[in-house]
Amino acid sequence: MTRVVGFLVLVLSALAAGLPALAQSGGVQLRLTNQMTEKVDYYVVPPGGKPTFAGSVEAGAVVDVESKAGQGYVFAVNRVPFQKYTTRSEVFQGLTLAPQGQQKPPVVANSRQKPASGGKTVDAAAADSGGGGSAPSNDGLIWMFSQFQDDRGIDTSVLYFSVPETDNVQFSAACSAQDATPRVILSADVSRLKNGAATSVRFLASGFDATIRGKVRLSESGEGQDGIDMAVGADDPLWQAFAARNAVNYSVQGQAPLRLPLSGVQEPLGNFLRDCAQFAGGGGGGSGVAGDATQLFSGGTSGGSANTAGATADSCAALDGVVSKNGGKKVAVEFVNRTDEYRVLMWIDFEGTPVEYTQLEGGQAYQVETSSTHPWMVTDGPGNCIEKFMPKPGQRQILISRKSPGFGDE
Repeated sequence: MTRVVGFLVLVLSALAAGLPALAQSGGVQLRLTNQMTEKVDYYVVPPGGKPTFAGSVEAGAVVDVESKAGQGYVFAVNRVPFQKYTTRSEVFQGLTLAPQGQQKPPVVANSRQKPASGGKTVDAAAADSGGGGSAPSNDGLIWMFSQFQDDRGIDTSVLYFSVPETDNVQFSAACSAQDATPRVILSADVSRLKNGAATSVRFLASGFDATIRGKVRLSESGEGQDGIDMAVGADDPLWQAFAARNAVNYSVQGQAPLRLPLSGVQEPLGNFLRDCAQFAGGGGGGSGVAGDATQLFSGGTSGGSANTAGATADSCAALDGVVSKNGGKKVAVEFVNRTDEYRVLMWIDFEGTPVEYTQLEGGQAYQVETSSTHPWMVTDGPGNCIEKFMPKPGQRQILISRKSPGFGDE
């Protein structure tokens, strides 16, 4: 806990030194950009209370809302909720309202921005987990999953990041009943390389650095996907990095890194790996690969201890009143928000008081050194316990997976 205590001291020192005046007073300029095709209603959610209608944003419109840090919101179309958000400490926060799988982390700044001009859509870019990569030049790429039988009648599953109904593909992966090992093709500029030549791709993201060998792939017709062809096993850590982050950067033999956005990958990736696992195990029948791939998307960990403590719906009640104690074993663990919802991670101190450590948007992760006798609570707002966890000795990752309960009628 020495490093953790030191981190808290730094945070408290920063607060004492003086954050921007508006943030200290609780004032937040919340900019809502509606990328839905219909009007979106937004509701204010008081701690432990019922959502209250607060306003609407027309399709394609941008509005600024005066808010405060820690204020919860629910966004709905025709009273069907699709997105939640709790304001952070930054003075300006730009939130894009979008369908699940296309939602992005907020754009933040420590100073107020010019008022939104009517009807113009703000480009709210997703955070780059890897840093330094350039975004794809073409818009409209989304993560998708499909199943089909090839021309030989072999069942095949495909994961790809592309513009629907076009040949614009940045990433594709396929496995089949004949070859269960996922084959990945990653788009890159390989025009100066020889077709079939051995090469490697380096993947970089926050807390992740891996190099995978492959070979150059050049389409003979010039209309297919050019790039690097790689075999990436269903239990490879790369998939876990995809599931836990908003983006990764990749580079081929020292070329400038390219950015691969991962917003919306969780569900199609889970479906893809489950199919590959079933192909490998003859229907999911207990092979090592099948176990690892399924475990990645069922609340377990890959390469660590199973995450069972605190993973059930009543974990908040089961660990109610449990406080931190001395004498436990040191645990370095990564909390991964596997939901598409906002989460706050809190440590329960020795007096039973929740201490906020970080805020996680969907897909984000946070690593901390803690103890096997220190409980942690996950909330979606002040005091709203969603899950509680007690890390186990040797556990390397905890998956935050429980959804928030719906808010019902107005």
